[in-house]
Amino acid sequence: MPFYRRKPQIVEATLIFSYAEMPAVVGWIEDCGGKAVVTRDDGALPQIKLNTASGVVTAFSGDYIVRTTQRHFIAMKPGDFHELYERV
Repeated sequence: MPFYRRKPQIVEATLIFSYAEMPAVVGWIEDCGGKAVVTRDDGALPQIKLNTASGVVTAFSGDYIVRTTQRHFIAMKPGDFHELYERV
């Protein structure tokens, strides 16, 4: 069987460091045409509800928000993010 390598691509991304940064992250998403909101469900940790091509996704402090080359937004856990991307 042949092997394949993921094509290199440059994406825009931000790490959600804390709840205090969530409104700025939502602002960035909305400025780029996406939809997101900061929520806190029944005493749970603050989170960002992000509309993606696959439906609504929840991102927490410590997660990355990635704007893909197709201009969609996705949320990724740090381990998954660092497997695919490196800073340029």
